[in-house]
Amino acid sequence: MIGFVSSVSGGWHSAGSVVDPGYWGRAIREPVRFGEAVATVSGVGAGVVWEIGSHPQLTSLARASWVGEQPVWLGTLRRDRVDQVEVHGSLAAYVNATSGDLDWSGVHAGKGQRTITLPTYPFNRQRFWISAGPNETTNTNIENETKRHRNHG
Repeated sequence: MIGFVSSVSGGWHSAGSVVDPGYWGRAIREPVRFGEAVATVSGVGAGVVWEIGSHPQLTSLARASWVGEQPVWLGTLRRDRVDQVEVHGSLAAYVNATSGDLDWSGVHAGKGQRTITLPTYPFNRQRFWISAGPNETTNTNIENETKRHRNHG
């Protein structure tokens, strides 16, 4: 389970508070308990902290008030950037930082994209060379072309 901290209470959200429209109305009107929220997350020794919003504005303030070893800081969106690219970049950074498991097929579902598994060369100690086809340039072809241009140039 991934914890989600409330900026209204400074503590953890419950399953009910996350989907409560009244809570989100209060979140707009009531004072933000940012310091308490950061302390709550810092107190559990989080390895990754996400700032969920339209632009990561609070990450630098959270970093400055963090107690203990710094986590990996990730945002979800950034102004003037493509949303899907930003989210996918953050998801990739999350997987790389945590060795977490992510359902990439689920991330790409319904978007008309396909995912493939890339070879892990050189770790599998296999070569993935493409065989020369009949129309590919070889050293002999390059030498012949160079001679032809010198003779006709």
